[in-house]
Amino acid sequence: MFMFSMTPMWKGEKVIGYQAIAEDITSLRLYEESLLRALEEKNAILSELHHRVNNNLMVIIGLIDIYDSGSHSDEVKEVLKDIKARILAISTIHKFIHGQEGFADVDLESYLRSLLNRIEDVYDAHGVTIEVDATNVQLDYNTLADLSMVIGELASNSLKYAFPSSKGNIHLAFYEEGDKYVVTYSDDGTGLKEFDGIDSGFGLELIRRIILNKMKGSINLKTEKGTDWTIVFPKNRVSDNLGMVKE
Repeated sequence: MFMFSMTPMWKGEKVIGYQAIAEDITSLRLYEESLLRALEEKNAILSELHHRVNNNLMVIIGLIDIYDSGSHSDEVKEVLKDIKARILAISTIHKFIHGQEGFADVDLESYLRSLLNRIEDVYDAHGVTIEVDATNVQLDYNTLADLSMVIGELASNSLKYAFPSSKGNIHLAFYEEGDKYVVTYSDDGTGLKEFDGIDSGFGLELIRRIILNKMKGSINLKTEKGTDWTIVFPKNRVSDNLGMVKE
């Protein structure tokens, strides 16, 4: 396999001939083809991996449902729901990635809406109205995973504790602000103080650890009317966390 190039030869303003160069690119083309085959194999393996992981997560959820249906303890049932919600958050990520060719121009609003709807199903809280307003951005896998776990915990807490009448509103927004991302999450429920000891619970501690330690972000929490969270974290994840403020 050869690549040819021709260069005109000039005498004054007149072309008097051409110089032709032939270069053997067989080895280069074979190398390119081997790289393409390796890339296709890698993509196939990753796709199969995501598929298997998601299937395994669904099996675990199925087992949780079996234990749930056989349990007569309300406390056990609540714990199983919490575990199921967390697994669904992870499953939603894998399902999303499986259908993505890359992380550019992520339809974050549709993704977050899907995540919240799945958690809504877990707690059978369809009387709650959920609104999502999110800017499409480029997020790496780790950021998307951390964000999903945090939002999953916030939604679980609201759907479990904030709406005794099973009716209310949740609003989630995600946008860019300079070199930071901002997440606002609010509900018009009974407020965090009514969340049955959530201040020392696993859910809030998980939220704190992910945002402050992993995302290197800050939390501002207001509980005057309902619950309002403002979470800010750097795009590059290298700045020190700013701590948590509760008002």
